[in-house]
Amino acid sequence: EPEVKDGEALLTKGVDYTLAYADNTNAGTATVTVTGNGNYSGTQEKTFTINKAALTVIPEADQSKTYGATDPILTYAVTGAVDGETTAFTGTLVRAEGETVGTYAITQGGLALIDNAPFLAANYALVFTDGVTFAITAKNASTLTIAAIAPVTYDGTAHMPEPEVKDGDTLLTKGVNYALSYADNTNAGTATVTVTGLGNYSGTQDTTFTINKATATVTPDAGQNEVFGAA
Repeated sequence: EPEVKDGEALLTKGVDYTLAYADNTNAGTATVTVTGNGNYSGTQEKTFTINKAALTVIPEADQSKTYGATDPILTYAVTGAVDGETTAFTGTLVRAEGETVGTYAITQGGLALIDNAPFLAANYALVFTDGVTFAITAKNASTLTIAAIAPVTYDGTAHMPEPEVKDGDTLLTKGVNYALSYADNTNAGTATVTVTGLGNYSGTQDTTFTINKATATVTPDAGQNEVFGAA
């Protein structure tokens, strides 16, 4: 309700004038019409601006996937809608490119407002909250496939076989994707190989192999004899 004056005299609504409004709900330019009463006649129009309300989109925290998995749909919270209105969107949030272990910025991507009466997209300015990240976490080495290790024979040295290690159909690289360590791998019996994840992999997985006993052959010396009756 604007102040209305005749010179320095402040006029009274309902006595000297009435007010009428047009286009005064949705964002944009609204009109106030002042119509004279009593000692005043005629009309005068004034306009005012209805600014768009801020509608804030906040990506949910702690969104992630395990290395090698498919990305989930990124979720978010929304604040700022007028009571009684239900927001509606088209498009989705996106994250920075990359498929290795690490964190990636979540961005607005193609997310945009659409009408969902009485919610009107034109009445709102979408405000995206930056600074939230998406994480790719290491895949556990317990999910890897370790090829069987053929038995070996005791020879006095530490046996250190290097089995093939795969993630599904993908052949992994020692020193890049995993490391190998050994236990009980010298003497005959059951030896252990531990695969420890590196880079995009974490955790461990054990496999075993057999160290067979060596064959000790006893061969009597040739030409051994004794004289009958000798001690």
